[in-house]
Amino acid sequence: MGRKKAVKEEGRKLLQLTDPIAILNLCKSITFLDLKSDCPMDMQYAKTWYNNHYLTGKHVRYVMKQGESIHHYKDGVVYRAHNITDAKAEQLMSENPGYKNLFIDLGPIEEEKEETTEEVEPITEPGLETDLEVEPEENSDSNLDQTPEPDTKPVTEEVIPDQEKEKTTEEVEPEPENKE
Repeated sequence: MGRKKAVKEEGRKLLQLTDPIAILNLCKSITFLDLKSDCPMDMQYAKTWYNNHYLTGKHVRYVMKQGESIHHYKDGVVYRAHNITDAKAEQLMSENPGYKNLFIDLGPIEEEKEETTEEVEPITEPGLETDLEVEPEENSDSNLDQTPEPDTKPVTEEVIPDQEKEKTTEEVEPEPENKE
């Protein structure tokens, strides 16, 4: 029998979402909150959570199981899936190893590799001078790109003084009452 190679797990990547429903579903899957897509406040909460907790990496790895909570006596906070960060989850698990079974570990996030740029010396052909200095051009008015003045003059309206309007008043006779 041959031995199987151990498959190296690659880190997860942060999901770059733009669809509000997808953001809401991601928030629901990690926080286990009962968020509704037809509620504007729930949609706003999901968007805020996505920008402030998920994209910043505060809450992407450890998800507390649904219905579980930890009352931390040192800081007096009851932690649930929606109000815990990865750093706090790691702290709680290190303080009490029994808390490890309350969390789902989604795995580490793959860190983006920074592209390294090496300085490359320019290739010069033999016989070409490379020590030439370039003289800056002098700015003169003739070199500037000028926009021509328009041929037409702007139209102005002649102001006419207000004329006195005739006031007409109509006298309205009252209608006689019908008595029956």
